[in-house]
Amino acid sequence: MNAQDQFRKVLDYPFALGLLAFALILAIVFIVRGLGIDELDAKVFDISKTRDTLSANRKNSTGLLDDLETLDTLTEKVDARSMVSEERSANIAYFYELDEKTAVSMTSVAQDPKIEPDKKNTYFTALKSRAIVPFSISVTGTFQEALTYLSMIHRGNKIAQVRRITIATNSQLDGTVEVDLKIHVFGEEAG
Repeated sequence: MNAQDQFRKVLDYPFALGLLAFALILAIVFIVRGLGIDELDAKVFDISKTRDTLSANRKNSTGLLDDLETLDTLTEKVDARSMVSEERSANIAYFYELDEKTAVSMTSVAQDPKIEPDKKNTYFTALKSRAIVPFSISVTGTFQEALTYLSMIHRGNKIAQVRRITIATNSQLDGTVEVDLKIHVFGEEAG
């Protein structure tokens, strides 16, 4: 039996030949599709991950505009409570205003040179970008009056920190004390 005879026998069974061709086509389709499933799974995973990220971002951004407005308001309040180092007379007048509200007698007040912001400072970390306006102040009064003056500095309109305090009894033996203060008041935003 030669090749021509075999070919004629195959042609005698067209239905079987059609099923064989169909089976081969189906096998090829399954193989090709099977190779593409990993790629499709990877695309579905990437799309799902992107969707989750967008959903999380949407949740995080809810109320963000309100938070920014609140932050702007708070920044304006801090700016209002900051001193401008170049306005020496206004800065010194602030401490004289506190002096007038208490019974202490201010013997000296001096604004020292401005301290530029130090990103490494360890106090008031939220105000690291602001300059510091240092003051040297001396007051005389009773101990209670001096405490009241310190309390007014603490609760005053400016953001201040007492860096050093020296209390000595007055040499006149009248029950008064002399208080020397080193105060840092936060100044303008560095920029």
